[in-house]
Amino acid sequence: MYIDVTMPKMAMTSRTPRPSVRIQPPKFKIKEPTSPRFRNSARFQKQNDLVRQTAIIPNAPMSPQDVIQQYSCFLTSHELTEIFGFKEIYYLGRLSQKVIPHIGLSHNRGFDDNNGNLKVKIDDHLSYRYQIKQILGMSDHAITTLSYDHKMRRNFVVKIMSSTSSSFELPALKKLSYSKNIVHLYSSFIFRNHIIMCLEVLGGNVYSILSAKPDAASLNLARSVGKCLFAALNDCHSQKIYHGKINSRNILVDPALIHASFKLADFSSCNLFEKFKKSPKRLIERTPEEILVYKAYPDKIDIWNAALTLANIALGTPLIQGKNPKSIIFEIRRISGEPPPQVASSCEKPDLLVMTVEDTKKKQETIVIKEEEIPMNLEQKETEEEEDNYEEEVEEMIEEEEEEEEKQQGEILIPKKRDLMKLFNDQNFVDFLLKCFSWKPEERPTASQILAMPFFAGLPELINKKGK
Repeated sequence: MYIDVTMPKMAMTSRTPRPSVRIQPPKFKIKEPTSPRFRNSARFQKQNDLVRQTAIIPNAPMSPQDVIQQYSCFLTSHELTEIFGFKEIYYLGRLSQKVIPHIGLSHNRGFDDNNGNLKVKIDDHLSYRYQIKQILGMSDHAITTLSYDHKMRRNFVVKIMSSTSSSFELPALKKLSYSKNIVHLYSSFIFRNHIIMCLEVLGGNVYSILSAKPDAASLNLARSVGKCLFAALNDCHSQKIYHGKINSRNILVDPALIHASFKLADFSSCNLFEKFKKSPKRLIERTPEEILVYKAYPDKIDIWNAALTLANIALGTPLIQGKNPKSIIFEIRRISGEPPPQVASSCEKPDLLVMTVEDTKKKQETIVIKEEEIPMNLEQKETEEEEDNYEEEVEEMIEEEEEEEEKQQGEILIPKKRDLMKLFNDQNFVDFLLKCFSWKPEERPTASQILAMPFFAGLPELINKKGK
């Protein structure tokens, strides 16, 4: 019996055809929590993870109402009501870095420290827009931070003024916003009872540059800094504003320009001429009218400090040094000569004009001879006789130096005039310094007159000689 076991033709030639459309698994609706605080936690799990890691609002800006609905778990109880005072929300701040206020606490509900400064923490927010990245400096009147603006997408130097500060800095910077030689103010606002200013980001200050590279000190650097500095002071004084704190720490490099350019910053001690008051300074930065206490002009104090700053930049070390007011006045007398009779008779502290031997005893007891000051032939003596001679010659050297620096007339010391030409080797620069270091403030030149002086207006002497 024959049995046909032949397979169907279709089965032998091809496999079972697959459907043209892939079958999707059934969709299951995620049941949302009933609690309004966590209602959207499942739906926006990815967004919440992003916010939890970065504290940045995705697709910003967002309204306060939407932030409360979606990200209320990242806000403190105070911020749940505070946030409605802002129209656009960009950044929430890390919850772990937030300051928790309390109604019963003093100092602005606990937001401020004992000095009235706002308590700031890295990655916390300012006005739900700025992210605090770095604390640059702190003082009694302000805290300076580097903060990232999530709206403009750029860094700013954000200065948070103390609640007790009465600084004129904000009005001054608004008046001087046109100046290209002064740090630019972009915006200002009030947050948690503090005035906050957003300033441009500049490079390092001149003091830090010279500290890192002492060889950079030169007349050329002093000339470059001076042109920008006196241009800035010319803008300030034309608006009847004095700076009050001119030094190399407050002169910053502008990295946006190809050629070296500098801007004047830190107007925390500035004010109008008519509201002049003494500002805190280091002793070596004070003018004679501030030390001896006689009639002062705020703009002329700026001129003195600016000239002294340029001299320090050219030398690489302070031109005027001293440990007390008497020693500072003594050094000023060595540069500017004796004060005119009008100054000596009108000042409130004339006793500071008299320097005695007793005032310098401590300085004389700590005289040290540096190795480079010792002649080479003295270093090579080995016998006892040669050592004795060595000690005698060192003693003679000390006596000669003391005689050269100051002549004694009884117990009162008479300062010997310093030769600034030996220090700077540039007559134009020396002439500029001597005019700015006048005992009488009213005789010092203005900023515009200084810019027209040969040292700033003319070419360097070496270039002039080559041109001839």
